[in-house]
Amino acid sequence: MKRIAVLLTVLTLGACGEGGTAQQPTSGIRGSTAVGPQCPVMQANSPCPDLPFDGTIRVSTPGGDVVAEVHTDADGTFEVLVDPGSYVVAPVLDDGGPPSAAPVSVEVTEGAFAQTAVTIDTGIR
Repeated sequence: MKRIAVLLTVLTLGACGEGGTAQQPTSGIRGSTAVGPQCPVMQANSPCPDLPFDGTIRVSTPGGDVVAEVHTDADGTFEVLVDPGSYVVAPVLDDGGPPSAAPVSVEVTEGAFAQTAVTIDTGIR
């Protein structure tokens, strides 16, 4: 009888919800990166495609508070979970560049992933 009471207590507590754990956001930002140009002169016979960015992407509020930082994958893509809201996405680069990049504004809605592209300018002309 004691085992049944313990089992019922465990089952009842398990059915009571999440047990105090916070839910992960179901929204976020997915993006791609490109670093270019890679060649000073583009020629039709010799393509010189942009390369993926291998580095850190910073997600901040419009006021400048850092929300998250994530490293790009080998193909230059990234994904970060964030709550719905307005964000600024930018690569983490050395001050004074080149390279340089303009921050990208992103609006994240409930239950969705906003798509964005971050372009890093090498300064090659």
